Amino acid sequence: MPKLLIVEGNDMSRRALETLFRLRNWRVTSAKTLSEAMNLLWSHPDYVILDLALPDGDGEAILRKIREEKLAIKVVITTGYHEPERMTALDALRPDAVMHKPLDFSKLCRVCSSPREGFASRKDDPQPISPRFAFPGSPTLDLLRGRVSQVQFNNP
Repeated sequence: MPKLLIVEGNDMSRRALETLFRLRNWRVTSAKTLSEAMNLLWSHPDYVILDLALPDGDGEAILRKIREEKLAIKVVITTGYHEPERMTALDALRPDAVMHKPLDFSKLCRVCSSPREGFASRKDDPQPISPRFAFPGSPTLDLLRGRVSQVQFNNP
């Protein structure tokens, strides 16, 4: 099973992500703050879903640490920021993906399930999600408002 660290400052959003990924058989740990997340990096997660706006600092520091220490972790940034300067600064740290809120959970799963660029595929890497095993609809996570809503139904 893949190991996932969710770093999200909003309690409701973090719990929603935890629940949805656990339903897909991921091993999930989570952190609300920058300091908690830094301490959890020692557990060697395969993937990190990283919010930038944390109560005690900027999530960018976690991405910087992962890249500077050359940790084999795929990082997906989730953000409400849309400023071009901010996005350019993030690009320099090479996140594996940047997703803007509200999040489409199916897309987030596809991003997390894709092979990690620059790393050999491992037997515990998640397999792409088959539509027939996906949720009947595509939940959208509105992390800015702390809501999960079923907004559309996908017919494979």
